[in-house]
Amino acid sequence: MLSLDSSEDKMMRQLKNKPLRELYKEAEFDREHQEVKEIEETVGHLVQEIAESIAEKDPLFTNTILQSGSFYEDLKVEGPDEFDFMICLEELSTPGVCAIRAIPFRSVQDPGYVDIEIEDPISRKRWKEYTSKNKKKFLKPKTLLEKFKSLIDEVLAEKKEHL
Repeated sequence: MLSLDSSEDKMMRQLKNKPLRELYKEAEFDREHQEVKEIEETVGHLVQEIAESIAEKDPLFTNTILQSGSFYEDLKVEGPDEFDFMICLEELSTPGVCAIRAIPFRSVQDPGYVDIEIEDPISRKRWKEYTSKNKKKFLKPKTLLEKFKSLIDEVLAEKKEHL
């Protein structure tokens, strides 16, 4: 008779140490479990609500939420204790508005560090507050991030007041 054991069964037999077996069982989670789905849905709804409120406060920050990270890529090995999201600023993501430029004079070119040039003249005017004074077409990420964080703080403070 041929016995086909699942890799999980093999793993459990190999873990002779009882505390280690218990830890392994505890670390497992079923992504389709109702509680996991409720947590995911609640967190996603909260993030969406915050993102929409940010856009209402400052239309330049109209955005789209993108799910990312180990949970959404089905690589999470422990229970769902964090959910990663990226916020895509719609205007700056529109084709033809921005271009990615290598940072000149870097000893080693790193694709993780680039300048973002606003090529569209209308968008450039709208985002003027967030562009460099020296290189008027390039975004200043620090200024943009500071504004984004302040919008999040405002939205969360308002939501807290309504609890």
